[in-house]
Amino acid sequence: MSTIQTSEEPRQFYFLEAMSLLRLALRIDEPFKSIILEKLNQDIIEIIETDSSKWSTVYCAKPFFFAYSPKSPLFLSIKDYVIRSLENEINNQADDGHFILNWNADEDSAKIWKSIWTMDVLKALKNHKLIDL
Repeated sequence: MSTIQTSEEPRQFYFLEAMSLLRLALRIDEPFKSIILEKLNQDIIEIIETDSSKWSTVYCAKPFFFAYSPKSPLFLSIKDYVIRSLENEINNQADDGHFILNWNADEDSAKIWKSIWTMDVLKALKNHKLIDL
């Protein structure tokens, strides 16, 4: 992480901070909005997981997290990764229709998270016109 990270320590889940910064940027005024988006755009390839083999097996920054819609300010920079990560969700969808969690959760939590996660993925797929709802 080159432009936002302030420590030399490895930041395994830095993407959660980056997602928070993106949400902040979408809600604040200029010039701060542009400053944050520029920094995120500079680092987005380092932030997202580009190795598709990890998208379904490792808790990681799936590219579509940063572009739930083609209107996202980061979409054009990572368009190919976003579409591939959404196609991966479709290809790995469970037989009962839920989308696979890529983190561990106990049985009760998993039921809740599968519902939330499935709705999030469906929204992103719809926004990118990969499904009709």
